[in-house]
Amino acid sequence: MSFGRRIHTGACRSMLLSLLGLACFVTSARAAACGDDVDGHRVACSCSDVVVSDTRLQPGDPVVAAPCSGDGLILRAPRGTLSLRLDLGGQTLRGQGGGVGLRVIGGESGVVIVGGGPGETAVVANFGVGLRASDPRSLREVRDIQFSGNARDGVRVRTVDGILADVRAEQNGRDGVRVGGRAPRLERVEANRNGRYGVFAAPRAASVDARAQHNRGGDLRDRTQLPPGEPQ
Repeated sequence: MSFGRRIHTGACRSMLLSLLGLACFVTSARAAACGDDVDGHRVACSCSDVVVSDTRLQPGDPVVAAPCSGDGLILRAPRGTLSLRLDLGGQTLRGQGGGVGLRVIGGESGVVIVGGGPGETAVVANFGVGLRASDPRSLREVRDIQFSGNARDGVRVRTVDGILADVRAEQNGRDGVRVGGRAPRLERVEANRNGRYGVFAAPRAASVDARAQHNRGGDLRDRTQLPPGEPQ
């Protein structure tokens, strides 16, 4: 009898893995390239599109016209391209509680994301995570963006020599700004009223110019201050 249960459990696991694989395939199939230069033409960006060239978002781009059910935009510099620059044009990217607002997955010299031109600040709100970059070399600069109301972290990145400047994180469900890697720099970063830490910076940060208040777990933290057993 127990043998039969093991077979049933294994079958269920196999079915679950198959479904997950299918879901990943469907998500990848839906992703389309967008940007100011896609084979010589501008292609407006929609939710979950992959930005493949230097781009400034426009008010008519679908990604800013309605909330995204999954990721907002994925940034991936094409092979052979040293970097990629996304200018959000002072627009707002809004999610429905899941996905990642700005997901950075590639760029040999690091992706640059700015909120807009002089006097412009963009907003990334209501995703699962506002900004995520796991590859330490994929992100070079983030500037003039507010991350607010995201279900988990506002910003969660690893970077080597990258900079976050004039970034604000408010009322995110977990950490406002969480930065790891080697020698990141934080300039004029603010984090207020987040569900856990305001600013959590790697101990090897080159500089941390940050203000934080009213964060439930603490305002300014690094790994040396983590409670025992808490994941890094």
